Amino acid sequence: MREFSMIEGRTLPDQLLAITSVVCLLSYALLAWLSHQDRSVDLSVFLSISLICAALAALVVWQYSVHKREIPFIWILCSAILFRVIGVTGQPLLEDDFYRYLWDGYRTAVSGDPYSLPPSWFFAQEAISARFEHILSNINYPDITTVYGPVCQWIFAAAYFMAPGEIWPLQWIATLADIGILLLLRLMCRHNTLLLYAWSPLLIKEFAFTAHPDIVAVFMTMAAIQFRFLGRPSLVGVFIGLACGIKIFALLLAPFLLLVRKDLKRSFIGSVSFILTLALITWWYGTVKIWVPAGLVSMADNWLFNAPLYLLLTAWISLQSAKAIILTSFAVVYGIWLFQYYKRVDSTAGSTADREFRNLPIRADYLYAVFLLCIPVLNPWYLSWILPFAVLYPSRWAWTAGASILLAYVTGIYTGDPSLGLYQQPLAVLLIEFGAVGTALFIDWKHPLVSHRQRI
Repeated sequence: MREFSMIEGRTLPDQLLAITSVVCLLSYALLAWLSHQDRSVDLSVFLSISLICAALAALVVWQYSVHKREIPFIWILCSAILFRVIGVTGQPLLEDDFYRYLWDGYRTAVSGDPYSLPPSWFFAQEAISARFEHILSNINYPDITTVYGPVCQWIFAAAYFMAPGEIWPLQWIATLADIGILLLLRLMCRHNTLLLYAWSPLLIKEFAFTAHPDIVAVFMTMAAIQFRFLGRPSLVGVFIGLACGIKIFALLLAPFLLLVRKDLKRSFIGSVSFILTLALITWWYGTVKIWVPAGLVSMADNWLFNAPLYLLLTAWISLQSAKAIILTSFAVVYGIWLFQYYKRVDSTAGSTADREFRNLPIRADYLYAVFLLCIPVLNPWYLSWILPFAVLYPSRWAWTAGASILLAYVTGIYTGDPSLGLYQQPLAVLLIEFGAVGTALFIDWKHPLVSHRQRI
């Protein structure tokens, strides 16, 4: 009887893993099929499938943890690849940003300058193919120039040269970066939470299906972290510089990666390689304006979406005043974190110095969580900056956020509710979305999955 119980204990998680893998596979295949029938996949179907897949992944991780077993990484990797390949076969879901990617790639490839002219300038031009006329007519906010960084434009141009006006090259680029992050995470840890990353509906939807470029920046940031572990400061500078060229969010981690207390040589090499990378990118375009595109300035000035702190404050003060208060507060907090880093962290020269990053007096998941709460636009794919660190620092709140953020799609444009603006969310949805994260954060505080002192 005892032997039977041991066998049963060994096989139950494996059986669950196999069954849930098939369910998720069929779910993503259904989404891919529906995306070809109608690009406006019913929101309730999308949310139901996503939340079910997220719950199944959590159930599998919980079962393996209960039985004190490690999920086979080969299964994690193969299932991650398979789910994302299915996503690549589909069309973008609940998004039209990809039209801008395709247009920017075209402009970068043919002129080298996607920043000077807004898409609307080309409405009256005749020397545009029918394919790109269709793309041009579907770009949102065509009077605003691009918001995307200089390295993003290289990615878009590379996709253009692979297949002009087609989304699949960008889907593959995003998918390869996403799988690359999973492999890097495996080098850093052996947690079962790798499965949560591999099966994340948010990541599969936003990158395999929808091809947002942020994931490439996250990959380069994680590569910079790995090179920090390996004691290669020049490569740290190059990769974090390229990441900043895709998404300026990477700049938040740059000081923690580039500067090493009591190791001036490594700090100097890393900083110089970082500055040279930014300089070479700037030289290629011939202007520093690429780092603050006019479209990005317009977005920062006027857009407000899925930002509870701003919604709370703007009930009492103007949006500009709210931005000043919130962003100043973040700057102060960030400065304190940075000061504490250089006050507490010590290192020794040589290859062992990279271990000090594992003892940072800052949690990168907390850093990005606070930052995302402090910006006026919180798009779902921005959570890709938190989820890799949620593997390194297992927590309930981060993975809850990775699932609940999908409720951000419950807006007027996708629900058809005439009482809502196109990108306006019902108050009840905001309360559920952020209330779930707050509840999970409270549970983590009372019953943490890892020690409060544990670092990378």
